[in-house]
Amino acid sequence: MKKELKLIGIRGTIFVPMIQFSWELVQKLQSSLEDYIPSVNTSSVPIFTDGDGQLMDSVIIAPGEWSLTSPDKKQQIIFQAQKIDLIREINENYTQDLISMFGKFCQSLFSAITEFSNMKCTRIAIAPMFEYAGNRDSIIAFANNSFNANEFKNAKLDNCDFSQVFRIPENISGSIVTLNYLSKFYAINKVASFNGMNQLVEVTRISFDINSKVDPNVIFNLEAIRDFFTKVSGFCEDFLSFYFNK
Repeated sequence: MKKELKLIGIRGTIFVPMIQFSWELVQKLQSSLEDYIPSVNTSSVPIFTDGDGQLMDSVIIAPGEWSLTSPDKKQQIIFQAQKIDLIREINENYTQDLISMFGKFCQSLFSAITEFSNMKCTRIAIAPMFEYAGNRDSIIAFANNSFNANEFKNAKLDNCDFSQVFRIPENISGSIVTLNYLSKFYAINKVASFNGMNQLVEVTRISFDINSKVDPNVIFNLEAIRDFFTKVSGFCEDFLSFYFNK
């Protein structure tokens, strides 16, 4: 069933204090973000970003927050009050390489930002979104079977409310860090074209959010940030295999 998954988009996140807009930082990032367009929200109310994709449209920029958007509007870096999100629209059949390449970009970007700002990173995350393109009956049977599963990497189910959460110790740059492995299965209606006509169809979405547990004693230095994003494709592949290789 894994071959019938499409990677809709993906988010990488580091949790740091707010980094105010600065042309100096924008110029520092230009080597890897050539022609990205900066935008600062100076309005008194939150606004939605103006991306064309579903992931971009779901992001709200609060007053004082700012972003850098790629010329094709498929990728955006959002500087928020407590975190920085890198969001990319993908819409391709899932491969582990897609997540690996995104992880390498996160490595470069977040390393440059933290070096420039000298901010301490307290948490870190990778969050891919998938869509299942197979038969509806098979995904219903699959979901019913999957939610009977209650153990992953020797950890028991920690929470379940239309989702599953496992807390797993992982080695990040030589230190053991607890990662929350969150999965959420849900159905949405979307417009699809059949024989030249647009119709509403129900599709199954699967969202992962693999993030470090809140821990005041854990700080991710540059080496740890790089190591985490080197390993994200393996984290995601392990979690997918838990569900789809049964």
